[in-house]
Amino acid sequence: FRFKLEGSTELIPLRFKGHVIAPTFKFDPPILDFGEVSFSFPKMQTIKLINTSPVSFRFNLRIPEDGKFDHKEFEIHPARDVINKDEER
Repeated sequence: FRFKLEGSTELIPLRFKGHVIAPTFKFDPPILDFGEVSFSFPKMQTIKLINTSPVSFRFNLRIPEDGKFDHKEFEIHPARDVINKDEER
């Protein structure tokens, strides 16, 4: 950005400096193994999303390949929300 002071013809540069903190997170457990599951027999597992960063962030969880056939096979609750710093869901 450049700005001009009233009464001056000189353009003065304005610089901003900042620090970006990217969100970091992990899942516990890191892998879900459903093993063998028969068709139409639901099996539920719980996984925790852990915000390991000092900032809050929005999340939107999905399984990209789910829903390619007649119906979705997986449900995620909550699928989207905000997780605060150092919070677990």
